[in-house]
Amino acid sequence: MLLAVTKYLLAFVFPFAHALGLYWGGSSTWLAAGLAFIALPALELVVRPSKENHDEALEKRVANSSAFLCLLWLATVIAMVTFALTLVWAMKDRSTFSLIGAAVSAGVVQSVMGLNVAHELGHHKQRIHRVMAQVGLSISMYQHYSIDHNRGHHKNVATPLDLSSAPKGMSLHRFFVRSIVGTFRSAYRIEALRLKKERKKGGGAHNVIWRYLLFNASAAFFVGCVVGPLSLAVWGGIILVSVLMLESVNYIEHYGLRRKEVSPGKYERVKPQHSWSSNHQLGRAVMFEGARHADHHYLASRPYQILRHHEAGPLMPTGYPGMMLLAQFPPLWFYVMNKRLPKS
Repeated sequence: MLLAVTKYLLAFVFPFAHALGLYWGGSSTWLAAGLAFIALPALELVVRPSKENHDEALEKRVANSSAFLCLLWLATVIAMVTFALTLVWAMKDRSTFSLIGAAVSAGVVQSVMGLNVAHELGHHKQRIHRVMAQVGLSISMYQHYSIDHNRGHHKNVATPLDLSSAPKGMSLHRFFVRSIVGTFRSAYRIEALRLKKERKKGGGAHNVIWRYLLFNASAAFFVGCVVGPLSLAVWGGIILVSVLMLESVNYIEHYGLRRKEVSPGKYERVKPQHSWSSNHQLGRAVMFEGARHADHHYLASRPYQILRHHEAGPLMPTGYPGMMLLAQFPPLWFYVMNKRLPKS
């Protein structure tokens, strides 16, 4: 049980490394980014993946333990503290190289501890956890993600209706535009439909999308005026890096996989075959088991600590960090992944 909890502490290496980078300054501000994009992918080539699932008794104990939920709350708090420290650090006279390094490293921390954790908290039934998810998303000004993800992506995944499911042959860089724009538009449509059903107007205080935009604009104005324009620029870098990392994960998780259309506009039930997963243990721990994505879509209510391996689900040749790097080079990505796609 203790091992089941403590392995997820590996994710906290990133904010610790970033804090050290800010303290040391100079090129050290790139430390967390180096861990994410160099050290972790390299280590995953050495550490063997594991298909092992919890036995029935341990799974029940783990599923009912509050320690795993506490880790998510702690991660969100650390993401907020890291964000604030980075903006304050950027107020002083720094070199451009160190400022960029700080923005990229803080973006990595936000992706791991903020957006990734917010994804998990956003699936909880209790409202307090979903509110905490919005706190994590707010650092990246990506609060609308929870609307599209929970009520759009999970419904339409692996179909042409879902702009977060990349079709075969689409490069990551084309996908960035498609998914980032599509996620916002989808969230707005979903919110407009909700308001229509409740017979409320599409704009104003009733529309949560407009409230998000107002909050984000106010926060940016405050940081720019009070903390300083340099800190605001660093925040922009944090947003860019964290959102691109999130969308890179979306890309690799569903690339080329499609559900069968059983009748016009109707698709087969979501199965483990419709999401790419990875059993590489380091990436699983850092992402709070998000790498076992097939089981997450198969049963979205299952908490991260008991997500399972499915033999029917397709597996990536390496862990998520390595696959995110591979996706940056479309010809190489297509060469590796297209031959792994199921034959239609």
